[in-house]
Amino acid sequence: MKYSYNWLKDYIVGAMPEPKKLVDVLMGRSFEIDSLEKKGSDWVLDIKVLSNRAADCLSHIGIAREIAVILPRKMKMPAMVSLPKANKKASVLKVKIENLKDCPRYAALVIKGVKVGASPQWLKSRLEACGLQAINNIVDITNYVMLETGQPLHAFDADKIGGQIIVRRAKKGELIKTLDKEKTNIILDENVLVIASQKEPLAIAGIKGGLNSGITEQTKDIVVEAANFSPVLIRRASQKLKIRTDASWRFENGLDLRLIDLALARVAYLIKEMAGGEAESLVNVSVVLPKAKQIRLDFNYLASLLGVKISPAVAIKILESVGCRVVKINQQSVLVEAPSGRLDLKTAEDLIEEIGRFWGYEKLPKIFPQVILAAPIINKNWARENGIKDILAGLGFCEAYNYTFIGEKDKEIFDYSNSDLLEIANPVSETNKFLRPSLAVHLLKNVRENLKNFSQVNLFEIGKVFVQQKEQLRLAIIVAGKKPTSDLFFQAKGVLETVMNGLGVDNFSLTDIVKPVNSALLEKLGIKVNVVVGEMDLQEVLQSANEQKKYQPISVYPVSLRDIAILMPQSVPAIEAMEAIKTAGGDLLVEVELFDIYSGPGLPAGKKNLAFHLVYQSPEKTLSTEEVNTIHQKIVQAVEQAGWEVRK
Repeated sequence: MKYSYNWLKDYIVGAMPEPKKLVDVLMGRSFEIDSLEKKGSDWVLDIKVLSNRAADCLSHIGIAREIAVILPRKMKMPAMVSLPKANKKASVLKVKIENLKDCPRYAALVIKGVKVGASPQWLKSRLEACGLQAINNIVDITNYVMLETGQPLHAFDADKIGGQIIVRRAKKGELIKTLDKEKTNIILDENVLVIASQKEPLAIAGIKGGLNSGITEQTKDIVVEAANFSPVLIRRASQKLKIRTDASWRFENGLDLRLIDLALARVAYLIKEMAGGEAESLVNVSVVLPKAKQIRLDFNYLASLLGVKISPAVAIKILESVGCRVVKINQQSVLVEAPSGRLDLKTAEDLIEEIGRFWGYEKLPKIFPQVILAAPIINKNWARENGIKDILAGLGFCEAYNYTFIGEKDKEIFDYSNSDLLEIANPVSETNKFLRPSLAVHLLKNVRENLKNFSQVNLFEIGKVFVQQKEQLRLAIIVAGKKPTSDLFFQAKGVLETVMNGLGVDNFSLTDIVKPVNSALLEKLGIKVNVVVGEMDLQEVLQSANEQKKYQPISVYPVSLRDIAILMPQSVPAIEAMEAIKTAGGDLLVEVELFDIYSGPGLPAGKKNLAFHLVYQSPEKTLSTEEVNTIHQKIVQAVEQAGWEVRK
């Protein structure tokens, strides 16, 4: 916001630093200054006021108060008049607020006998320096007082509002023509607050006045509005209507309810001086004004937070200079009332910040923090998850991040029933209606998109799914390409075996985890290559993980290889066959690898063929053919005793 240097001087008793030095003063204690510009006999400071200080510092008086505390200097307030005593019954104007949450306070000052004309040059110059265009003395004065005090004001032609003001929500489709160059009709709805007469809207509350009730050269009597509107309501209306004004900016950040009295007393004085009007009556509709916020500050806490001891007397003097009133004091603490205009002062930490910045952060001793250099506690599951990601990335897989939600269309494509899915009570849209029961849903869609640019796609994801009302952490990998399904299957299986080995997980079957994707589903998704998915309960895997490494000397003796093919029911997990082979093979059977699974033409219905590589080796000697055949025959017998057929 832009501030006039000459205007700021009006409120400071005594000398004020020249403009360039004033920039340093404010930069060192209060605000960043975006620019300093010479304009005629004045200087304009563009000060970056953050939202936490908007309530008091989007005004010349607020910035002057900061300057007065820093220098230090005394402040002088501008001239004002005493306002008429508020009286609803005696006033010629009636005011009604439909919802005090939308408008907690509304004051309307009736001023009669004004003479509308041009503003004096000094006022025009100050408005123009701050980026506002002069219009006429009445409108210019309301804008001037807004820039001076921070309270937006609006003036209506009293003869055009019909003796009553209603603060209400707009009706759907209601129109208003605003005070701008285009003078176009704006369509309103129930989310916009308006100031209305009995017939029509007079202004968009807190944002912009209406054309039909504006001040003209024929205006004799006026109503000056000073109100306090809901910041949330004004912000939403401003965004919806795409209208941002100096007034809306201030209302969006929140204002002190008591600021209305100061602004009306000041505007009444200036109108009397420049337009000859007399304040006749005042209507004030308000909620009960809140009590001043009391905050207790512990002096030991002050010292611990700033890292330096500041005497209680100095701390209290600073707090009083920013407007706090001391309620109670003892050796350990002080209880103060925060000024109503400082909406940012809510806690002891806020008071300490004020003390620190005005005492001078540059005075704080430069002490390196004392810390204990100890190794952090390791979250094992988090470390293991990152280890999995490193392994998969090293194997040429890219990590995917997908939403936890799926939609109605996904439900149809993947043929989920209502019992399979957990529905969200208040979904944002149809595409985010359910919690996903599988990571594969989005990964398959990722594959479809990536195949537009790549012939082979390798992806993985670690994330939460929701199965039967329960949350579950899963790992899924997906391999897609023009290779045969069997090649993709063993690629995916080998990848997951590498992950398991990296985690130190033994005896974990991957046979029923890695599966080809049904061709009918691929057709629905528009995927024209082969796809294999492997998805597992990662929590179960992580619980079995073991970082301890087992040392086992490498045998110097050669291995002997055999293959075995087993015909067994499709319903029996392959792990059962693998366990039977390992048990019968004993210590000399050092490796069992499933390398093929087949079911279909040529096999009995309901049967599958599993083919295993068997590796025999002794750590002590070279195994003879007879020894290997003996062990192998034991395995054949164990398989047959289990009720399965060993294929010759």
